[in-house]
Amino acid sequence: MLFEQIVSPRCKRGLVKEEDEKEKKCFCNKNFTVDEIKQMVKLLKGKELIWENNACTIEDKSFEAFSNQLNAMMSKYSINTCIRKIHFLAQAIHESASLSTTEELPSKYASSKSIYKGRGIIQLTGSRDKGSEYYNLPGSYEAYANYIKKPEIKITPSIVASDIFYCVDSAGWEWSVEKKAPKHHFRSDIEKGILNKTPECKNYKEEIANKSLNEIADFEDKYLFTISILLNGFDPEIGEPNNWKERLKLYELLRDKFFKYNELCEASSEKKSKKRAPWMKLAWLEEAKKLKETGSNNEIQKYFKDTAYEKPMKDNTKNEKDIAWCAAFVNWIMRHYGYEGVKTDQGYDAVRALKWATWPEGRDLGKPVYGAIAVKKRPGGGHVGFVAGKKGNGIVILGGNQSQKLCCVSYEVSDYFAYIVPTNYSVTEEDYNLPEYKGNPGVKGTEL
Repeated sequence: MLFEQIVSPRCKRGLVKEEDEKEKKCFCNKNFTVDEIKQMVKLLKGKELIWENNACTIEDKSFEAFSNQLNAMMSKYSINTCIRKIHFLAQAIHESASLSTTEELPSKYASSKSIYKGRGIIQLTGSRDKGSEYYNLPGSYEAYANYIKKPEIKITPSIVASDIFYCVDSAGWEWSVEKKAPKHHFRSDIEKGILNKTPECKNYKEEIANKSLNEIADFEDKYLFTISILLNGFDPEIGEPNNWKERLKLYELLRDKFFKYNELCEASSEKKSKKRAPWMKLAWLEEAKKLKETGSNNEIQKYFKDTAYEKPMKDNTKNEKDIAWCAAFVNWIMRHYGYEGVKTDQGYDAVRALKWATWPEGRDLGKPVYGAIAVKKRPGGGHVGFVAGKKGNGIVILGGNQSQKLCCVSYEVSDYFAYIVPTNYSVTEEDYNLPEYKGNPGVKGTEL
């Protein structure tokens, strides 16, 4: 099953001990302990070591100093939720060469030989003079100095690398104050790269215009590609942010292995969806069985319970290959949650997909939300299933009779003409932000 929030391996093994439950806390509005920072560093580097590069000039190389300043900075600049911390740390760890240095190391690049070269854990960098390749104008150094009212930063820029406060605080300022998405649009080649690699970001102008990197992080995975461009630039030859694969790897490690975001954070879209559309819990449990038509599959035939075909299934005069069962599956799920389902025409309508568009216990939202009953037309009838999430610009439908299987399949939103939820189910604006489907859904096939 691809939405792992439904049944975790821990639940399958039995009850979790009460004291173990108390340890399962996320990092929203919570400081890191020194030990937690050490654990994170060891996960990412294989060793508990920071600032080990010989060229690193930071004066206090202790984990205690770094942890204290990191916590203070995150509080000051509202990097206060798990997802904001994940995004920030992924970028900062990459920019600081896995927390081994606090300044740009000597290299072939002119920036490394500049007065206002990259310093701090997100590489505060000055500006180039007209016609020069060197960053010898204060630029962001001066802006940061003015922001915190410390003119010495402009006069002695090296303190951004040597003083742990400036090293960390400057990164928070860049992340939450200085760096923002453009008000209108990106440069044409950058926009092409963004939309080519992340087509789901086609509405970026409406969603992130003039927002800080910290605010953009709230969109979870969606704008990681864009954040990486805004922070460190774009490589037009490959159409990606500079060092994109390394940034993506760090982000995924932090999200999945250290923060365990989708498992522990109550603010994650997956965790929220677990609490929404309660009938989806059973739908996912059934989907995990990977049921296929065989002509004698009792696990599929059970969906015809309380329909006109229940008896024919039991006496083997009919089987699941004879009758389209997508609507029977939906009916079976909803009846388990106290709804009557479709009962008209002596139970025959319970297996007619189009009848769900006018379900007496439901209402049509006109657009998809997680768990909505989606109804579409097809030659000779209809098809119905549950909205399970999104994939790119499309939606994913969890349903029966999709290429003779119970599975998840990708569709266009416009393929379906009705999105039904129970009349007694409250829908919020947040529900329209569908969770991203993890994995690769099937493609449209037969629905017979």
